Amino acid sequence: MRRKEKEIQDRDLIDQVINRAQVCHLGMCRDNQPYVIPISFGYDGSSIYLHTTDEGMKLEYFAANNQVCFQMDYVQYQN
Repeated sequence: MRRKEKEIQDRDLIDQVINRAQVCHLGMCRDNQPYVIPISFGYDGSSIYLHTTDEGMKLEYFAANNQVCFQMDYVQYQN
């Protein structure tokens, strides 16, 4: 990571971020065409599970290039 001061290594804090996440965006690429979508997900404390069907663009992109990334958002409210 380029900015080490921004890196989160504490497992409990990572779990808190994932458990609070409201949106997960999945990023893929096929034939130099990016494809980023919001996606439903589950988390069991060690693995992230992504929702998909038996066919569709996500699986086509996965088949063409299995290197993907994801990004999660959560809103932290302050009073």
